Amino acid sequence: MLSKLAFFLASSNVAFSAPSLDPRQAVTIAVDSSKTFQTIDGFGISEFYGRAGNIKSLAAAAQKQTLDLLFDPTTGAGFNILRNGIGSGPSSGFSIEPNSPGSPTGTPKYQWDGSDNNQVWLTKQAQARGLKTIYADAWSAPGFMKTNGKDSNVSTAPQTGTGSDS
Repeated sequence: MLSKLAFFLASSNVAFSAPSLDPRQAVTIAVDSSKTFQTIDGFGISEFYGRAGNIKSLAAAAQKQTLDLLFDPTTGAGFNILRNGIGSGPSSGFSIEPNSPGSPTGTPKYQWDGSDNNQVWLTKQAQARGLKTIYADAWSAPGFMKTNGKDSNVSTAPQTGTGSDS
């Protein structure tokens, strides 16, 4: 991780300086547990882009090991937040409303398969291991709701004429 951060900083125009310390110099960090500066609800992962399907397709032993390493608070990382995706169409691989209803007042024809790209399965597996918080969000509106007609790339929403998404 540090090498990725160093690469990012080296390849960007960010200037920074660090104090001159002998690499062998001891550093002491004091934590005062009586003071709270911010509350952290937890830590988690994003499942978007089909990771649930990747995990579900593993052999049973590898599947259990992966789920335990991610969500088990005793034997794994204990992630307690899961972000699921709301697909907008072809670029995300799935959508609950893949086709335009014809107009903003048209009746939508929703398609729900009960699995949602295996996200329902992963969420239940994570809950069995202690998951407490689930978020779901879309990165884009469906293409038929945007001026460029695509669910990817920047465009404005025709209904408002302002804002952008990607």
